[in-house]
Amino acid sequence: MGSCDGLVCLWFQFLDSLFLWNPATREYKELPNSKIYNVCMVAFGYDYRSKDYKLLAVDCQGLFKVYSLGSNSWKTIGNVPYLYTYREAEVIPIGDCHWLAKRRQDFSDVLVSPNTSNEIFKEIELPKEPLDTGFKFRNLTVLEGCLCVFVNANCVHLEVWVMQDYGVRESWTKRCVITHDKIMSCRM
Repeated sequence: MGSCDGLVCLWFQFLDSLFLWNPATREYKELPNSKIYNVCMVAFGYDYRSKDYKLLAVDCQGLFKVYSLGSNSWKTIGNVPYLYTYREAEVIPIGDCHWLAKRRQDFSDVLVSPNTSNEIFKEIELPKEPLDTGFKFRNLTVLEGCLCVFVNANCVHLEVWVMQDYGVRESWTKRCVITHDKIMSCRM
C-alpha cells in the first residue's frame, strides 16, 4: 500500500490485515486492530511535524483513520467530505499526503491533503483548463519535486500538468502532451 524510508506497508486482503515490513532486516509488524473493510484510500509516510510514521486510511463510507507507529495505535478522525477515486496517495517531499478526490456534495474534482498532526484537510486547486473542459484527472505523482497530475483528454491525448509553486493554482503548467497511438489506444 506504500513505502517510506525503506519500510513497506502491506495489506493482505485474504487476512484483512495490514503489516509494516522492513525488507533489509526482514522484520515485520502486524498493525493492531488493522481490519479495515472496503478500503478506498491508504497512504503511508513520515509525519515530519510529529516525527512519526503514520498510515492514513479511508474506507468507502468516508471514515478516516490514522495509525501511529510511535503509539502503535489507531485514531479515528471521523467522516470526510470526499470520495476517493484511487487507492494510492502521493507524498511530496515536504511530507504531506495528497489524493485526487471528488467532493461529496457536488462530485467536483479536487486535490486533498490531510494534515494528520492537526487533523485538518486542505484542498489544493487543480489546473483550471482541464476542469473547464471536463477532462478526467487520472493519476497524481511527483515530478522533479513538484506535484504532477496526468489528465485524460477525452481519450485523444494525455496531458501532464505540473504545479511549479506549491499551493498556487496559477503555477500549474502543462508540461507535455502525449499522443502516441499505442498509449492512447489502451483503456484509460
